[in-house]
Amino acid sequence: MANLIMDVSVVVTYYFGYRWFRECIQSILDQTRHELIREIIVIIDGSAEEDLALLNSFVDRRIRIVTNSQHLGIAGSKNVGTRLATSSWVAYMDQDDIWEPRRLEVAVAAVLPGDVAIVNGAKFIDENGRVIGRCALGRAEYLNSLDRDEQVFRIFRDYPVPTSSAVMFHRQTALNAGLPPLDMVSGDEILLVSRLAKIGHVRFIDDTLTKHRVHALSASVDIERQSQGEAQLIQIMVQDSPFLKPIEHWKNVRRLRNAAVVSLCARSYRQARNQARICFAQGGWRDVRTLASLVAIELGPVGRRLLLWVRFSGLRL
Repeated sequence: MANLIMDVSVVVTYYFGYRWFRECIQSILDQTRHELIREIIVIIDGSAEEDLALLNSFVDRRIRIVTNSQHLGIAGSKNVGTRLATSSWVAYMDQDDIWEPRRLEVAVAAVLPGDVAIVNGAKFIDENGRVIGRCALGRAEYLNSLDRDEQVFRIFRDYPVPTSSAVMFHRQTALNAGLPPLDMVSGDEILLVSRLAKIGHVRFIDDTLTKHRVHALSASVDIERQSQGEAQLIQIMVQDSPFLKPIEHWKNVRRLRNAAVVSLCARSYRQARNQARICFAQGGWRDVRTLASLVAIELGPVGRRLLLWVRFSGLRL
């Protein structure tokens, strides 16, 4: 089965990412199946002098540096890299994330005929590399058994795509399916995987083969941006697949819940409670898991510790 993936282009998005970029690139170069990597395309969407010095310090001939003529954002930069890639498969990588050494090896061994994308689990780490949470899918066998429409439904319902650095896909199939809009502020990797599932099969892997870094400057901690991005994602996915319409309202309730949880984790207790009450008024009380989160939010610091423990344990709430 290893012959199904002969080569991989790694697309790395870069935006003033000096601090962790060397560790990111080194984790790609240190792959046990490093021979599969045809090229590492670094898309620069913003840089300073120290960034350019760092970028030019790498001597591996496979590293290609491309600078956007204008600021495109993360979705636009990924699209540029995907179109420039020359391999049959593309793997995304964020500038501050890390791959485990066997990331490519495990993915290549898992792929089967008909697979058009591979998604693995991830650990969440802080600025110092300490593990603060994990998303071990835990349901890969079930997700892999679903047909196309069922996979699209589950991707929409549960977002089993922890980070873009956990996604690898067949390039031509992605181009045929349609790359995400340039103006997407977040969730573009989920939309891409959903569109791929409409054409072929998405292979899920339980192993946590990616480390996704969460820090003060990362987009994933921008509460308003994330909520707006998820609202856009929900709207586009329903447009793509109208059979998702019946749970659109439920997804938006979950979106409000997620924003409140992020505020709680950031110790913005008053904001979290206000967001939680809006979610409750929109019907959040009808969903058991959402209601449990809303109750935890009302508990303030105690609820924060509880939710962080749940996330660190890899449980779903």
